[in-house]
Amino acid sequence: NELISGDLLLFNTQGHKASHVGLYICDDKFVHAPSQHAGKVQVASLQNSYWRKRFIGARRPRHPG
Repeated sequence: NELISGDLLLFNTQGHKASHVGLYICDDKFVHAPSQHAGKVQVASLQNSYWRKRFIGARRPRHPG
């Protein structure tokens, strides 16, 4: 399946499933809050080796209606 804007991206960053979530925007990019210490939302790429290695799947939220 192709990713579309608004899909939730799930990552395993702490040794267990879905410990981090990002929101897909487009062109293999997503927004996420990397940590409480960073203090801001950032844009990252799924092509980044760190995120690619930890990516476990995507979910498409249901839209009401």
